[in-house]
Amino acid sequence: MYVDESGDPGISEGSSEHYILAALVIHHAEWEQHLLRLKQFRKQVQQLYGIGLHTEIHATDLIRIKKQETYKSITKKQRINILAAYANCLTEIFPTGSLITIHLDKASYCSNKTISEAAWQKLLIKYHEYLQQQQERGMVIADEGNETTLRYLLRNLRRDKSLQYIVEDFSHRSSKSSYFIQTVDVIAFLLYKKMYPKGAAKKYNLDVLFDRFSSLVSSAYV
Repeated sequence: MYVDESGDPGISEGSSEHYILAALVIHHAEWEQHLLRLKQFRKQVQQLYGIGLHTEIHATDLIRIKKQETYKSITKKQRINILAAYANCLTEIFPTGSLITIHLDKASYCSNKTISEAAWQKLLIKYHEYLQQQQERGMVIADEGNETTLRYLLRNLRRDKSLQYIVEDFSHRSSKSSYFIQTVDVIAFLLYKKMYPKGAAKKYNLDVLFDRFSSLVSSAYV
């Protein structure tokens, strides 16, 4: 299960109003086929927009450039077209994949757990239930950051909830070097825009892109 977030888990002024986790579940036996299709998609993006195969696709920066200098060579419309192309191709790239999504509205949230702990706990339990139904074992691969907290969370849940279908601790990958992490970054971003659309999202129809691959969703938790 590859996981990334949209929004942030903070509660201070300036933090996002909502927090989302998006998880893409694929079978290990089909991993190589998924990767080959991802590579083919990236080659098409390179041919159309000049975005190199080793350039990280980061959804937020495609809309509002912050770090990625390469994006400045193409127009905003073209950058949005990359997100639309991603949305259009996801069911073809991952025909047997499944999505698990978690979304928390901080305004209505009340718990003694942090936003991050609550969201990740819900996600891990949902993933365990999915694996149990499939009678498979699985592991979690996430973007870099928050490694220690997530490791303790998973170990505590494994002890308290008997999550025997999830093996090992989290494996963390740099999004720059993983097409799969970049993919769940796009998925999480588009889910956020669908659920909480504001001016720019509606202006560029970003709020409807998630629906193009919503058939992959196997489990959602508010």
